[in-house]
Amino acid sequence: NNCNEWSEVLPKDLLVLTKVEAQPWIALFHLTACKVCRKSYGLDEFRKAQLMRLRRYIHETLTDQLPILQDVARYLDELSILGVPAIGGGVHRPSSNASSSGLLLQRVDSLRESVIGHKNVNSDEHLISIIKHQWDEIFSHATDSNDEELKRVAFEVYDGPGSD
Repeated sequence: NNCNEWSEVLPKDLLVLTKVEAQPWIALFHLTACKVCRKSYGLDEFRKAQLMRLRRYIHETLTDQLPILQDVARYLDELSILGVPAIGGGVHRPSSNASSSGLLLQRVDSLRESVIGHKNVNSDEHLISIIKHQWDEIFSHATDSNDEELKRVAFEVYDGPGSD
């Protein structure tokens, strides 16, 4: 849901693909279907084996929701009968010197981005405001005398069974 809250998923919706689950599949599609990506991704036995492990997860329910995966499945089926160079022997043509693998997959934490935004997180003012907020809202209210969880643990340790 859009509120970033936990919610119960009905059994009929367990196989519904979410945005977060779809992103790696779309990245895999571009890696396997785009000629430019395929040329720069040095395919060898190890990488082939890693890609082939994904084939079993591409099924009809998934391709109904993300039809581009039919192309990925077809590519993986073709790849299964092709011979590739030994490990480390794949042709590699990096598009830049920034990455030796030719592929960069980065997770962007949208919650962190929405909280921090474009603030300078290393500035003293920002860090002091976080400390002040945490002290005012969290730590100033918690004391040993009103912490029920601490009381429960202390009772179990000192007054529970076997403490004779």
